[in-house]
Amino acid sequence: MIQLKTILLEVITSDFIDKMKSWENSVLKGWDADKEKWFPHRSLEGGLPTIAYGHKLSSNTQYKTGISDSEAVKLLRDDISKAINKIKNTLRISNFDSLPLYVQQALVNATFRGELKSTHRTVEHIRNNNWNKVASEYLDNDEYRTTNDSGIRKRMKWNARQFEKYAAALKFSSSLMKIDKDNVKVYPIPVTPGQEVTIILDRSILPIDEIQLEIFGIAGKFIKKHRWNSVKLGKLQFPAPKTPGVYTGLLNRSASLQIYVR
Repeated sequence: MIQLKTILLEVITSDFIDKMKSWENSVLKGWDADKEKWFPHRSLEGGLPTIAYGHKLSSNTQYKTGISDSEAVKLLRDDISKAINKIKNTLRISNFDSLPLYVQQALVNATFRGELKSTHRTVEHIRNNNWNKVASEYLDNDEYRTTNDSGIRKRMKWNARQFEKYAAALKFSSSLMKIDKDNVKVYPIPVTPGQEVTIILDRSILPIDEIQLEIFGIAGKFIKKHRWNSVKLGKLQFPAPKTPGVYTGLLNRSASLQIYVR
C-alpha cells in the first residue's frame, strides 16, 4: 500500500493536475463564480451529468448543492488513481510503475478519456514494448481524424509526443555501450550536498565513445542527467544533488550506482 501511494504521488504532480483541469474543463462549465461552487453540467458524451473536471456522476441527484474547487480537485485525484488501477489491471500494462513519469501521465490522460481498451493495438504494442509503433497507432482512430474539437486533438497530440519521446529514448539507449557495475567505483561515500562525486571506470572497458549518467530519487523520480564523450581515462566527475537522501545513478542505462548524500 505504501508503494502504491508513493507512485500515485509521483504521477499526480501539481503540473499534471493543472493540465488535467485545463483539458477536462477549460471553459469552466458548471462553475458558479458568485457561489464559488461547481454544479453538475451536461456531459458531451451523453448519459449522466458531469461535474467540475470530468467527474461522471452516479445519479442525477448527486452534488445538487454544488462542491468547492478543493473538493473538485480531490475528485480529480481520485479519478486519476482509478485510471492508474485500470491501466495496471484492466489494460494489463504490468510495467507501468517502471515507465518514465511523462509516459505514465500520458497513459493516465488517455485512459481518463476512455481512449485505451485492453483489445486495442495501441495497448498491445505497449504490452509488447513496441514503443516505436505506439504513437502512430494511438492517433490512427476516427475520433482524432474527425473531431472538430481542437482541445481533444491537442490533448491527444500531447500524449502521442510523450510516446514518441520514450520510443526515441529507448532507441538511443540501445546504441549505448553497456557497462557492468563491477567495473565501476564511486568516491567518496557518503558525500555532502553539492560535493563533487567521482566515478572511476576500470581501464579494461575503455575507451567508450559516450557515457550518460541519469540520477533518480525516491520512487524513481528523474533528477538530472550528465553526459561525457570520448571517455579514455575513466574518471567521471559531477556535483552531488543538493538535497540529502539516497539516489540511484544509472550509467548507460545498465550499471546501477548508489549515491548517499548527507
